[in-house]
Amino acid sequence: MLEPTAADKITTNVYEIQIDRLVASETTTDIKIAKATTKAEFTVERNVVVSGKALTGKWKIKCVYEDGAVAYTKPLKMDASSHTIFRHISEHCPKMRNTIMVYEQDKLYPHHSIGRDFYIDFASYNGDIGQFEVVSDEEEPLDGDVTYSASTPVEYGKNLVFYPIPFDMLETYEETPQILVEIDDMPAVCHSMDCGFKYIPAVGEVTAFTFDDATDKLTITGT
Repeated sequence: MLEPTAADKITTNVYEIQIDRLVASETTTDIKIAKATTKAEFTVERNVVVSGKALTGKWKIKCVYEDGAVAYTKPLKMDASSHTIFRHISEHCPKMRNTIMVYEQDKLYPHHSIGRDFYIDFASYNGDIGQFEVVSDEEEPLDGDVTYSASTPVEYGKNLVFYPIPFDMLETYEETPQILVEIDDMPAVCHSMDCGFKYIPAVGEVTAFTFDDATDKLTITGT
């Protein structure tokens, strides 16, 4: 603090610096103050940590199945990517393989030393599983101002959800739908490659027909 002789000439400047990550070591190592016109005495406190303690250590994901069985992933580092989290869950929680997606919420914590926020989408899993949680590793536990929270934003339900809509659930409006034609179990080629049909009002009704083998003549009677 710089203290001039005249109290009315004291000037205090306060600067706030916001950082996107926590710093584990000293944040103030060297401060230089240049005198103006008068002699002054001042003291500077060095090696001051002004940020909170950075998160260190390792953590695991606790998988809880429908029947209450529990499985744990291998320890994960603080900077583990969403792909790494997905891979560990798939490998060490076998029932989740090929059924989940993992997303990172980057905007909440700009750096992994401050915290992690991600969610797991059980996109292809059909069942009411338990709450997945983050737990500290026993051999290299998490250190710092650590708080845990886990929730299920969308509860399990009986409704069917398809991200890609199955083809058999789609339909289109056609006046002359296309069909496959076979004659004597052999595929037939339609004129102009157009094997369509169209519903039209009936113009008559066939009541009988005869075929003469000698003349290859087909006789149809009706209205």
